[in-house]
Amino acid sequence: MDYESINFCSKVRYNYVTETDRAREANGVVQIQRLNVSLSQGCRGQIKRNHEQIVALASIPKEERPAIIEELKKKKSDRDDTVLERLKPSKPPPKPKPAPQKKKPTTTENNTASQAEQPETSV
Repeated sequence: MDYESINFCSKVRYNYVTETDRAREANGVVQIQRLNVSLSQGCRGQIKRNHEQIVALASIPKEERPAIIEELKKKKSDRDDTVLERLKPSKPPPKPKPAPQKKKPTTTENNTASQAEQPETSV
């Protein structure tokens, strides 16, 4: 590869990353990820990044988030439950459905199926 093709590839890669980041930021995904990182760094390991309360912050208006974040930074025994009431899910998350199992035909089923397919011969 020559220098021009390497430079072109790096430009394409840079443009692709920035375009997807812009789209994610427009949807609010980047802001929530930054919020998760800042919360996990400031909480001394008391809250996990994928904790259901932190994930629920995405549905709360931006004006109310700072008060809720301050409550989440406190120890669980010191938290005010009335502030965190909006973060509780209204219903439990759905359980994943198991993948459908394919039934393998047994040897007797294979024999009867092959016999049914063969035409009868008369003598």
